[in-house]
Amino acid sequence: MTRLSFTEAAEFVELVMDCSLDLEQSGLIEAYIIDRSVDEVQLALDAYVHGLGIELEPDSVQVTADHLDDGDIPVARIVIKTETN
Repeated sequence: MTRLSFTEAAEFVELVMDCSLDLEQSGLIEAYIIDRSVDEVQLALDAYVHGLGIELEPDSVQVTADHLDDGDIPVARIVIKTETN
């Protein structure tokens, strides 16, 4: 089991989910993915990881539901603990 590299995690958020990073620190990426449910993000993540041919550490990615203050638009918050080299 492994964690995503910083590059892999950023690629997932920016290219696959078409979202910008809200926080990027050594070993941690966080983003709020607007108009996507937790299930949609988790399915996309599973497909992305499968394509990489790796098995993630169970606690290295957290996807939780969030919301915008001005409506019922779904938001998924993703926190990815990346490899630190």
